[in-house]
Amino acid sequence: SYTLEFYVIFNGGVQRFGISILIGLMWLPAISSLIIRTVSGDWQDIGIKIGSIKSHLIAFLFPFTSSFLVFLACSFLGFREIGLLSGSQLSTVIAQLPIILILGILGAFGEEIGWRGFLTPKIYTAGWKFPTTISGTIWAVWHLPIVAFGGYYQGISPSILIVLYFVSILVLNVYMNWIRLFSGSVIVATSAHAFYNFFFQVFWLHLLFKEPGPNEKYWLMVGGDMGIMTSVVLLALILIAMKLLGLKVNDDSVGLNSESSSTRVLKC
Repeated sequence: SYTLEFYVIFNGGVQRFGISILIGLMWLPAISSLIIRTVSGDWQDIGIKIGSIKSHLIAFLFPFTSSFLVFLACSFLGFREIGLLSGSQLSTVIAQLPIILILGILGAFGEEIGWRGFLTPKIYTAGWKFPTTISGTIWAVWHLPIVAFGGYYQGISPSILIVLYFVSILVLNVYMNWIRLFSGSVIVATSAHAFYNFFFQVFWLHLLFKEPGPNEKYWLMVGGDMGIMTSVVLLALILIAMKLLGLKVNDDSVGLNSESSSTRVLKC
């Protein structure tokens, strides 16, 4: 992954290569994990199943709600301006949104086969302390070169960007691990991942909060998909969701015991 990331960084960045290179990069964890599974013959905990309607609703509603709250708060603080598009602009954006979402799902599926389909169950069943923190750290470090130096975000210092992104990924990974283990499905995790990117990076930003506010220079540090407010709102909603729906996950969801319905508590 780093070979491809640094190639992009030193040859014009993400802006030059476009979304195709990002989707390709997102599929490298899947390819790596599938090679390991093919060699070892271990397929029991990959989690390729549809998942429940309840799990899919959570995968949609969590990023929809958290992103809207962040964008709305940021509009009150002057980071973004509320303003619905109209006319031809609105028609164009609405026509493009399904295509963007489909591409996002395609890329997210590649990452999730590798991260929540392989890394999460393997770390969880290995009995390591702090499995969610460890898997979140790996996930964050994997992203950092292209995120910090690939032109993915503009107008923010790489050092600040690294800290903010690292923290946001650690927080997001608590939710991603929980929903993967709660649902037992990497398909549900893919939906959660894709909808998170879609609502935080595209939907609200282009449909309702397109115009920058007077304090726009602080937007990426506070809002967006990795700002301080975003991490706080995510963590609060994650804790609420876990309180309402439970911290326990079925052992079946990580392939520990196909005959058992025993449960264990998700560990951070």
